[in-house]
Amino acid sequence: HASRLELARRVVVFFCNWPRDDEDAQREREALVTVPRVPTRDELAAVADRIEREVNAVSGAAIWPLAPAFQSKEPLMRDTMTTPQWVRWVLLPRLRDMVTGATKPPEQSHLCTLARDLAKDEATWPLLYALGELDDLFVTSLADALAKRRN
Repeated sequence: HASRLELARRVVVFFCNWPRDDEDAQREREALVTVPRVPTRDELAAVADRIEREVNAVSGAAIWPLAPAFQSKEPLMRDTMTTPQWVRWVLLPRLRDMVTGATKPPEQSHLCTLARDLAKDEATWPLLYALGELDDLFVTSLADALAKRRN
């Protein structure tokens, strides 16, 4: 949630403080552009804990889907289970495997977009925000990436 507010702030700053020269323009572009990154295990663990807290607060998420539900080919298995069920019974075990090193993290994450149905119910907004935090782990601003290379 905070990173989205930061992005919105940067957009406002970008348009209100139009660059005075080419160097300023380059710095502003680097601050707005994102590049992929690989999250650390500690980062994944922290977000997994947050997602688990939020999904446990959602009614119906703890209901174990029937075995055929796990055979779905749909994104988030949305034809056989609810999004909170998918988060609880599919995503969290996968995240825990990434934290232990049993599996590699994906190159990118767009769960917040895929789980947009959570936006319909205000009770699931905290879970949607937590999924957004997971998505944010997989990108960094170009400015931050360049600064790390310089150091």
